[in-house]
Amino acid sequence: MASKKKPVDKAKKEFGLFTVVGFVATVVDYGILNVLANLLGWPLIAANIVSATTSSTLSYILNRTVVFEGKAHSEQMTLLLYVITVVISILVIQSSILYVLDNGLMQDIVSGVGIEGASVDVIAANLSKLAAGFGSLVWNFLTQRRFVFTSVDKSKN
Repeated sequence: MASKKKPVDKAKKEFGLFTVVGFVATVVDYGILNVLANLLGWPLIAANIVSATTSSTLSYILNRTVVFEGKAHSEQMTLLLYVITVVISILVIQSSILYVLDNGLMQDIVSGVGIEGASVDVIAANLSKLAAGFGSLVWNFLTQRRFVFTSVDKSKN
């Protein structure tokens, strides 16, 4: 007789896959962010909104098809819930963290460890983005697992 997977095992598997998808989306996110902010001179928050929206679209597709199984919502409802949670993640959580860190604080930290020149702004922007990403990681996983990609089997949520 086959044993049922425990909800904890399923959550661990989902978190592992969610992390892999997040890594791929993060590579896309940072690539776009650096082109827009550091090569084209866009303001960091504007560049982040474009890069995070693009990577979030990729993340949605991969989470919907690979990470979370047995969705309880229609495709339209899932997409709507995803957009709401990602808008909060990008416009509230990430933008707030970037605003605080990229107004000189992160540049001071980077300069304080002995880095000088033009690379200070590039490093500071990427470290600020990293902090913003960690700031929204828990929010994204919990809201997506619990509300967006909720399972038809409520014991797995």
